[in-house]
Amino acid sequence: MIDRNIPIDGVGMQQHLNIEYINNVAEWEKTLSSNIARLVKLGLVVHITEFDVKCAEPCSKNDLQLQANVYAAALRACLANAPANKTTTTTAAGTTAIHVGAGCQSFESWGFTDKVSWLNGERCQPKAGPCHALPFDEKYQPKPAVASMLQVLET
Repeated sequence: MIDRNIPIDGVGMQQHLNIEYINNVAEWEKTLSSNIARLVKLGLVVHITEFDVKCAEPCSKNDLQLQANVYAAALRACLANAPANKTTTTTAAGTTAIHVGAGCQSFESWGFTDKVSWLNGERCQPKAGPCHALPFDEKYQPKPAVASMLQVLET
């Protein structure tokens, strides 16, 4: 699109994942980070959108830790490609605006609690039921994914 002069400012990367298909989190993170970097090099804004990681029944403690590792890896990949340029402007009215350049600017889960996940029921394949795909469980309690993302943000 850029080569054909089609205006494009950014890319949203939907990430509906399944722990059953991620065998090596470090390799997956490297691939995601490289893909984001490729888009940033083109001068594009990148948003990771609709992020969720399926953990179908039975979702064990080990499965939840794997899910947490995937959440952390995606967040690290985004932060590794954060915008390098940031400018601030102030209008005559005194309002301030921050403008950032190309880079990964947003990391959004597709909801926050398994209680109202779009993946509940028939959409949770291969087994219909809860998919446990979001950072908070059905009782709004944080799952290991929350701690793993907080750790990434703190470091």
